[in-house]
Amino acid sequence: MKKLLTFIIFVAAFYSQVYAAPSPISVTVDGEAINFDQAPVIVDGRTLVPLRAVFEHVGFDVEWEPTIETATLDRDDFTVVISIGSPTFTTNGSVIPLEVPAQIIAGRTLLPIRAVLESVGYFVGWDATANTVVVASGGHAAAPGAGFVNGQIPLLDPLPPPVRETTIPNRRLTEPEITDWINAYHAMGGGNDFEREVIRLTNLERIAAGLLPLEEYAPLMMAARFKSQSMYDLSYFSHTSPVYGHFANISREVFGLPVRSMGENLASGHRHPEDVVTGWMESQGHRENILNPIYTRIGVGFYNNRWTQKFSS
Repeated sequence: MKKLLTFIIFVAAFYSQVYAAPSPISVTVDGEAINFDQAPVIVDGRTLVPLRAVFEHVGFDVEWEPTIETATLDRDDFTVVISIGSPTFTTNGSVIPLEVPAQIIAGRTLLPIRAVLESVGYFVGWDATANTVVVASGGHAAAPGAGFVNGQIPLLDPLPPPVRETTIPNRRLTEPEITDWINAYHAMGGGNDFEREVIRLTNLERIAAGLLPLEEYAPLMMAARFKSQSMYDLSYFSHTSPVYGHFANISREVFGLPVRSMGENLASGHRHPEDVVTGWMESQGHRENILNPIYTRIGVGFYNNRWTQKFSS
């Protein structure tokens, strides 16, 4: 009986360790897992990874100068210089701040993956379900669903949403085509974390100005995504659509919104929600839309680095 009890305690302890132990952090680049001789670590809410493993994988030559504890990462299009303990690094000569500096841990140089990879054109996201840093090149998300997760520390920004393969034609959509587009929008999950982060940041600006926050409104969310996609598919960047004309007409004709006070902000090229909101706030006309007390509702659409904010009363 004593032996049996000992065996049960051993088995219980074993399974307790298996399920209680945190899984190691992994990193994928465009879906391919990176092998490390030193595991990534989390320091002050930021993920640090071994220097050579990731950057040699994406085509950089890595040179380490031990006397000044500085790494130089070289590729045809970028040169990155980062020093141990420094609160900044440089990419092509531009100084970029770091929330957590590069560090030497267990004899290996570890650097904050998000800031450095984003500076050379990659998207970086966090998949909490797999405990994985997800890196994507070329402006496309590498893993559906990666991003902020309720109850999880947002170690990294959410990935941009995947791009739909269907296109918006250079003509007015028929009723069945509008229905198909709306069904596809909902099948992709509707509004995503990337778009909702813009709403959150926008509302922080309104609250700071003494205004009420805007309410996310589903028809405006669809209209904003539609506008962003149409700008990409039809190769234009303007408040005036080559098909629907005045910016409010997409909301009214395609998504059936009533005639009310409406506004629109557009942007192109920004890769992250904080960048695009900062850009809008630094532009007088865009800032006036964001801080207009008449508006009570908002929709945000992101598609292939085209951004749209739609406002209504």
